[in-house]
Amino acid sequence: GLNLTELPGFAGNQSEAQATEELWNKFKFFEKEFPGTKVLVLLSGDLSVIVTKNKPIRTPADLKGLRIRVPTREQGEMVEYFGGVVSNMPLPEVYNALDRGLVDAAMVPLAAAGDFKLNEVGKYYLVNAPLTRSLVYLVMNRARYDSLAPAQKAVIDATTGRELSVKGANVYAARRAEVLADIRSKKSGEIIELSPAQVKQWETALKPFIEAQLAKAEQKGVPARAIYGK
Repeated sequence: GLNLTELPGFAGNQSEAQATEELWNKFKFFEKEFPGTKVLVLLSGDLSVIVTKNKPIRTPADLKGLRIRVPTREQGEMVEYFGGVVSNMPLPEVYNALDRGLVDAAMVPLAAAGDFKLNEVGKYYLVNAPLTRSLVYLVMNRARYDSLAPAQKAVIDATTGRELSVKGANVYAARRAEVLADIRSKKSGEIIELSPAQVKQWETALKPFIEAQLAKAEQKGVPARAIYGK
């Protein structure tokens, strides 16, 4: 069920903090996916962007035939749906791969693109397509937590969970804005911002894919539409 929150359109065009609140509002649906642990942080990172070196991406059709690095299986399935070829390489390898042409594009949160200096090798940045958000979570061993004194548990309970997760999401949002401003100020690449009509084109193209993913989850007994919000 948790993987459904990585589908395009989860939490709509809400902020990172709002998307994180949505995760916690629906935590009951996938709490069992964290067996033997206490979840300390669960947040939604910033919206994925598509970074390319040679070819700007503006429409779903532009992905066809490109070798694209993706962070998760769910995001890879979306790339394959549009005819792209998936690469699952770790993020630290993307800089060289993009620079040397081993991949044509990287789907990555813009905050991470800045942290891993992809803005040094990327030329085009599609920043507002209705793509996916990657999850970030931190857990603690449940047995260890249960062994703590009540006062110690109280400290952990008061400083982790929803509130800490929202703070973390705001850090991602701030970093995203910082990286975007840096690219613009240094003119180190072309920021591609879709018009509302172009965003709608992506949403329309993604609709059958999303519907198929929800239906597949429902066949396994997962309350997919309650989780996704459709």
